[in-house]
Amino acid sequence: MRATRSLWLRGCLSVAVLIGLCLSLCLVIGVVRGNAIERQYELLLSDLRTFETGESGYRQDIRALSLYIERHPDDPIFYLKRGQDYEQLHDLEHALTDFDQAVALDPSPGVAYFYRGRLYYTRWLSTRTEEDRQKATSDLSRFREYGRFSGLQGRAEEMLKNLAVQ
Repeated sequence: MRATRSLWLRGCLSVAVLIGLCLSLCLVIGVVRGNAIERQYELLLSDLRTFETGESGYRQDIRALSLYIERHPDDPIFYLKRGQDYEQLHDLEHALTDFDQAVALDPSPGVAYFYRGRLYYTRWLSTRTEEDRQKATSDLSRFREYGRFSGLQGRAEEMLKNLAVQ
């Protein structure tokens, strides 16, 4: 009885040690992986010193984002951000190019459709061309289908109403 109990305790202890080792390994892997991801974001944030406002801040962002895009050309979020900065500088052609690239790389998030649609809408307000109205309506309608960005939903609905009236 004593030998069986001792054997059982050793077995439990071995299992506990194995579980502990597995958990330690998972923790180490998680920390290393987490640190790598955090480091990637730290590098990005150090490139984007965008707490400045005004033209010089947007130009700094564009330079930093352009460097990042050179290193990671398949990441749509940085095209989207650079497009927003170009839009703030009223450089609509470069903004449109970046929004187009963001949609081409990953059409699923939908937010790129909002910004591209807003750009077409803004342009339509001054040109009143049917082409800009149709493109704005198409992109804003696609954005509405995704519905994940509630902060932008109301603005998209308002633009779509204005486009429909005209």
